[in-house]
Amino acid sequence: MNIREATEITGGLSNPSKMPCYSIGLPTHACRLGNVFSKMEGTVCRSCYCKKGRYVFDNVKQSQERRLKALSDPWDKLLWVDAMVTLIEHYSPEYFRFHDSGDIQNMEHLEMIDKLVQELPDTEFWLPTMERNIINQFYPKQARVVPENLNIRISTPMLNYAPGARRGDVVSEDPVYPEWLRYPGITTSSVYEDVSKVPAGIVCQAALHHTSCGDCRKCWAREIQHIVYPKH
Repeated sequence: MNIREATEITGGLSNPSKMPCYSIGLPTHACRLGNVFSKMEGTVCRSCYCKKGRYVFDNVKQSQERRLKALSDPWDKLLWVDAMVTLIEHYSPEYFRFHDSGDIQNMEHLEMIDKLVQELPDTEFWLPTMERNIINQFYPKQARVVPENLNIRISTPMLNYAPGARRGDVVSEDPVYPEWLRYPGITTSSVYEDVSKVPAGIVCQAALHHTSCGDCRKCWAREIQHIVYPKH
């Protein structure tokens, strides 16, 4: 399969300027939970960064729609996996991020992602998501192993919340998690308006200083249980 064919099948990859790798962005209107949270005060989705900046450009929106359509096209889903393998091997063989915009659509979508990750064992994958129920149903509840090269970061939807804690609690180096959030390959993240009291080692420096990731790859690292992103 060549690059042109793979792009037609998948809708192509996105290339976020601050990231050290390519991604695949989907439209925010297709975020199942995101659309609920976007109507609620005090949530991350209320002021989603994916509805600002370059994400409002028509060409970006059109690309996102093509990728969304590709997930539900009637062809064999393994063809999408093969096409994504072709694109990632060509454009982003070391690191890849799922969804710089948008989120997992359903169990079938997650199964496609799982197959893709297994096809590329030398690529490190990061999957940020709010769809904790889909993750839980697919992996812990079925005792499936999260591929070693995949780090799933469950995003806390409310601003200023530490996982397993109350609003306003400052996230610690060793927070308390529900048991399934300690499942190998599943980590967490949250967004704070004031990160001054958060341990420096777990605050995203790229977001804090409005820079690129540089040589930091903490979001991909399973050993980093929690990362805090400053609200932007």
